[in-house]
Amino acid sequence: HPYGLEDRACADCLAGLAISYQLQGDVTRACSMIERLISQIDMRSGWFYDVIAGSTKARVNCLQGNAEDALQWARSFVPVKEPGMLFIWIEVPSLTWARVMIVHGSDEERHEAVKFLMELRELVSAVHYTNQLVEIQVLLALANYREGNVDKALEAVHQALDVTGYRRWLRPFIEAGAQMREIIEQGMAL
Repeated sequence: HPYGLEDRACADCLAGLAISYQLQGDVTRACSMIERLISQIDMRSGWFYDVIAGSTKARVNCLQGNAEDALQWARSFVPVKEPGMLFIWIEVPSLTWARVMIVHGSDEERHEAVKFLMELRELVSAVHYTNQLVEIQVLLALANYREGNVDKALEAVHQALDVTGYRRWLRPFIEAGAQMREIIEQGMAL
């Protein structure tokens, strides 16, 4: 491919651009990056790159509020707890699955996602994948908030902030959207 990168790194770069454009409100560029990602997936790259493209598209659909398309992907995906699939990547299909189920899924799907994230949290803590631990804590905060448990949501946010330390990681919190803003505002009001 023209980018001169290892396939997984290339896929993650394009996924990251799609997500960044969407967070900036540039739907056209976000969709363009997804199309570019899909076009760069070579049949020799294997099934996993198709999964990356699908999960990126679902994640952008989730950010756009397109619950139907995001849920269609998530309901067809089986999440895995494999350290190599988590590593430092921006787009982690199993986390996208959990994100979609927490934000748009049924109560049962949300509970399944929370159970998965709790188990995954133990794994990423053991292997020191700090970036994914922050993502997991943010998702757990959203799940708790959706269930009406503001105190547990705030606790998860505090844990995420403790993990980030001085690094000022913003994207996971920004990507969580209006619900994260509400959690933080309620925490500040206490």
